[in-house]
Amino acid sequence: MDPAKLKAEKQERERQLKMIREAAEAELRSQILAEENRQRVHHLRQSGDITQRHDGRLLRFLQEERCRLEWENFISCSSLPELTQLSSINTFFAEWVQNCEERETNLETVFKYTPEILQVNNNN
Repeated sequence: MDPAKLKAEKQERERQLKMIREAAEAELRSQILAEENRQRVHHLRQSGDITQRHDGRLLRFLQEERCRLEWENFISCSSLPELTQLSSINTFFAEWVQNCEERETNLETVFKYTPEILQVNNNN
């Protein structure tokens, strides 16, 4: 047989083997990638479930803490506003200013109400 023809056939076989090998490697990479994606989806679902549970716990904790603060404010029989509600604080300050305007405001009157104002300010 002709040496050039033999060489061409050998090169063709090598090329075909190389294509088969590359196709097998590509298939293997594809399978590995698919498995990694399945694992990633599984982990994301687990993370989502954990996050959702913690969000629920945090929300319950914050609600309980707010209720506790409201209760403490209620049982203290204080004339101070509900510190968790901005509108309540604003109303308190507006009434305080109005009371100062209606009365004869002097330094002694201001000093009388200053501890309450400072307590509201410090609790915010």
